[in-house]
Amino acid sequence: MGNGRLTGKNAIIFGGGGRIGSATARCFFEHGAHVLLIDRDEEKARALAQTLGDPSRCRYWAQSIENERDAERLSDWIDTQGVVPDILVNCPAYISRAPFLSSSIEEFDKQMHTNVRLVLIVSRVIAQKMAKAKKGKLSLIHISEPTRLLSISYAVFCLQKKTTLHTLLTCKLRTPSTTETA
Repeated sequence: MGNGRLTGKNAIIFGGGGRIGSATARCFFEHGAHVLLIDRDEEKARALAQTLGDPSRCRYWAQSIENERDAERLSDWIDTQGVVPDILVNCPAYISRAPFLSSSIEEFDKQMHTNVRLVLIVSRVIAQKMAKAKKGKLSLIHISEPTRLLSISYAVFCLQKKTTLHTLLTCKLRTPSTTETA
């Protein structure tokens, strides 16, 4: 069990149904945070919320976010939850496993859209909520990692993500368990 260092904090985990997002959500929850999971996969988001077991501290929004309009719908939903975010963890991921020379420009565009553009869109919406609430500083944590686009091997990509998560959790918090990345 965590030490309660995040008690009273509201954490939004964008990509919360994935492996890294769910591990992050578990850790934040164990340390006392209220967690809002944002993921396009309703089954994964619902399963994680049920696993954590406290619906007053863990809720989910299962919708695809593709543009600013979708992000505004997310913002409206957050308002209905009565939450002002303190922490935003961005960890949506799309990885093309095609070799560099045979990957298409469409795959590149999809990776950039998911791993970079959507992170920017969601970050801006959440930061605007913070500014409007005049709550103070928002902690932004970006785990979305577009290095695969630069033809770095998938094994190195996974190692970078695992190292990022491990550093994030062990510097400030205790890691709840090992996160499988491959």
